[in-house]
Amino acid sequence: MILMTFSVVGIALLLSYLFMRMSGETTATSVLGSLPGGLSQMVLISEEIKTANSTVVTMMQTFRIFVVVTVVPFFTAFLPKGTHLKNLSIDELTQFNMTHFLVFVILGTSFFIGMKKIHFPVPELMAPILSMAIVQFITNHPVVEVPSIVLILSQIFVGAHLGLSLEKVRDKLTFRLFGAIVLTNLLLIAFCIFITYILTMIHPQNTFLDFFISAAPGGIAEMSITAIETGADLSTVTSFHLFRIFFILLIAGPLLTYGMKKWLKA
Repeated sequence: MILMTFSVVGIALLLSYLFMRMSGETTATSVLGSLPGGLSQMVLISEEIKTANSTVVTMMQTFRIFVVVTVVPFFTAFLPKGTHLKNLSIDELTQFNMTHFLVFVILGTSFFIGMKKIHFPVPELMAPILSMAIVQFITNHPVVEVPSIVLILSQIFVGAHLGLSLEKVRDKLTFRLFGAIVLTNLLLIAFCIFITYILTMIHPQNTFLDFFISAAPGGIAEMSITAIETGADLSTVTSFHLFRIFFILLIAGPLLTYGMKKWLKA
């Protein structure tokens, strides 16, 4: 996990320099747009940095997810199917637990207030992630299922926010910028294929399919669905993606944000 995460994040930072030279965007925009830390997460961080262009970051992250969810499943179609194909039924899902949900809300609110006071990066995102992880670990409850209406509303609000961020895409999107986004994303996927070969040799217990979907710079939801459909080891895929997201949000993201604010006056 450490080898894959450091490798993918490292090559993403190198590609951000290539993107910056090709597009002429700022360092903050190029770095946040290139990091595979999740669309909404990187957009939220970009809004905290003055020199970062949130519209361009949204474009870069959106297009990368589009490329990944298009290319990766297509590529996996030519790989041998995994041995973990399984049809999940609704009966296997844990039912909603009101007590655990209330504990999660109280804990998450406390984390949020504390993070706001110490100016922790993206408290809106990190507070619920940490509180959910703690509740599930302590209660040994595999799923603290949120009511469907809450999920639906959250998706609408996030989609509306990202849609407004893309309001001026027509003015920002140039052939030069589009070419830079395409090239850097394809190079990142190509590197993921390379690191997958290395990991397969180091740890042959997992297949090439497992590691390729684990390394792909897409969202955890999209890659989990791909893993289920192709029969890859879902636990491996989700573990690798969660580790990378936590590393970027808890370590790399805050350090880069602090560095850009201090040295780049962002």
